Amino acid sequence: MEDSVVERALVSAGRSVAHRGIAVTTMAVVAREAGLSRSTMYRHFPLGRQQLFDQLIHWEVRKFFLGLQAEVDGLSELQEVLERGLRYAHHAVKSHFLLQRILLEDPTILEPALSESMQSIRSAIVAVIEPFVAKSAHSRQHADYVARLFLDYISTPGRWDLDSPQDLHWLVRDELLAGFDEPNVTVGASKVRPLRDASDPSIRTQIINAAVTHLSFNSRDQVSLDAIGEAAGYSRASLYRTFPGGRDRLLSAVAQREGSRIFSAVADAISSHDDLHDAIAAGLTTLWFHIENHPVLTHLRLYEPRFTNSSLRFDGATRTYFVASSFAQPLLARWMDLDSAGRLAEWLCRVVVGYWSDPAAYVAIGEPASVALFYGRHMATGVSQLVNRY
Repeated sequence: MEDSVVERALVSAGRSVAHRGIAVTTMAVVAREAGLSRSTMYRHFPLGRQQLFDQLIHWEVRKFFLGLQAEVDGLSELQEVLERGLRYAHHAVKSHFLLQRILLEDPTILEPALSESMQSIRSAIVAVIEPFVAKSAHSRQHADYVARLFLDYISTPGRWDLDSPQDLHWLVRDELLAGFDEPNVTVGASKVRPLRDASDPSIRTQIINAAVTHLSFNSRDQVSLDAIGEAAGYSRASLYRTFPGGRDRLLSAVAQREGSRIFSAVADAISSHDDLHDAIAAGLTTLWFHIENHPVLTHLRLYEPRFTNSSLRFDGATRTYFVASSFAQPLLARWMDLDSAGRLAEWLCRVVVGYWSDPAAYVAIGEPASVALFYGRHMATGVSQLVNRY
C-alpha cells in the first residue's frame, strides 16, 4: 500500500512536470492529481517538493536501467552489449520527455539525485561488464573505466553519431574496450609543465589574482566585489572601470585567464615530445595536475558541485568538450588527420573531466607516475588503433 501511494505521487509528479512544467508542479498540484491528501503527501515526502523531485529522478533512472538491462539481456559478446546498450540508452534519453523538460527549464533540479543515481547505475554496469572480462589484477579497473565512458556517451555523444553502426563499432572498440587487450605501449612518468607567471603589476592582473583568492574560499553567489577590490588595493570605481560588466565580467576574465594559463602549459607538454604516446601522457599529466591543484576548481568541485555538474552533463558537457577539444585538436593533428585528432582530443577531455569530477582509487591524477600507468593500461592501445585505422 505504501509503495502504491508513492508510485501514484511520482506518476502524477512526472506527468505534471512533463506537461505543465516545473514551476507549477507543487505538492498541492501533485496531491490533487494523484487523488491524495496533502497530509498524505507530506507523510511520504516530509521534506517537501525537492524530496518529491529527488525520488522522481531516482525512480525514472531505475526504470531506464531496467530497460537497458532488457535490451542487452542474452547477448554473448561485450562489443555487442556495449553497442546495443549505447544506442538504446542514447535514444531513451533523447526521447524522454520528462527529462528534456527538466533540462530545458531547470537542470539544477536533477542534482544531487542524478549524481547519486549515476553512482548506483555505474556499479550496476560494472556488474554487467565483469563476467565478460578475463580475470586479472586490473579487470575491475577496466570495467569501471568502461562504465564511466559508457555513461558519459549516453548523454553527450559529441563527435560520434550513435545511429551509425560504424561509428558505434569504432567508438566501443577504440575508446572503451581497447584497454582490455594487453598494452603494447608503455610510457614513462612525465614532468609537469609549470603555469605561466601571473604576477605583473597591471591593475587587471592584480584584481584577477585577488578574485582567484576570493573564489578559493567563497561561492560564486557570494562574490564580493568590495572584498576583491580591497584585497587588490583598488577602489570599487577602479574595479568597474577595468571590468565594466561588474561581477559577471570579472568572473569571465578569471575563467579565461586561468584557462589560458593551463592550456598553455598543456600545449608546452604535448609539443615537447616527438612520440604520440609520450605527448598524450605528458598532456594528461600536466592538465590533471593543474586542475587537481587549482584552488578555485577544487573549491567548486568540493562545495559547489551543482555548478560544475551543469557544465559536465548533457548540453553543458557538449559545449565544454567542444571548447576544450578544439584547443587540443590542432596539437594532435601533428600525428594524424584532423578528424581523428578531434575525436582523440574529445576522448581525452572526457577522461580528464570524468576522473577529476569523480576520483577513482586506481589513479592519482596529481601524480605523474600514476597517470602514466593509467594511460598505458586503459588508453594507449585504443590510441594506436585510432591512428592506424586511417
